[in-house]
Amino acid sequence: GLPFVLAYWETLPFWRTFWRSLGFDVLVSPESTRAIYEDGLHAVTSDTECFPGKLVHGHIRWLESHGADRIFFPSISTRKSENTEKTSVSMCGIVKGFPFVIKNSDNPEGRGRAAYDAPVFFWYTDIDRERQLSRFMLDTFGIKKNLVKKAIREGNAAQAAFSRSLLEQGKKVLDKLEKLEADRPAGNPSPIAVVLAARPYQNDDLVN
Repeated sequence: GLPFVLAYWETLPFWRTFWRSLGFDVLVSPESTRAIYEDGLHAVTSDTECFPGKLVHGHIRWLESHGADRIFFPSISTRKSENTEKTSVSMCGIVKGFPFVIKNSDNPEGRGRAAYDAPVFFWYTDIDRERQLSRFMLDTFGIKKNLVKKAIREGNAAQAAFSRSLLEQGKKVLDKLEKLEADRPAGNPSPIAVVLAARPYQNDDLVN
């Protein structure tokens, strides 16, 4: 089971493909609803949790009630940088810490509802990711490294295709803007496009 919250809004293509490549059935919780949110409220440990964090509790309960045998919610503390800023390798404290919040507040295993995996990963490079994932899969499921490496490649391909689709959508907007500018009658103001910068999980309709 994969809870469709926080970092999964960005990395779901990789993880869903990764697990399927290794022969697992993958259950993903749906986009958030008021009912999902309210179902997890009693497990919220503090009102200071951000709203996207509070939603996680409900998604965990949804996976439990819909037959997930295991829930995979890793803590990815660091990952390969997408730019030159040194601090960009570190994930948001809420994002990387919430797997442990769930382990203690919701405690799926303790309640006998589902096994719960919250491994900690430090992925400064692709080599780190391959090594740490291979070790986790071997220790947890007995899956050999060559199969894990294949699953990583397939997951990477799915993630790359997803990223390309986002870039293509952005290009369509820019192309449309250029056409509007080219067709603009003399004296009319130039068309504009507004860019909203946000975390991927803010595309969840209940969050935004």
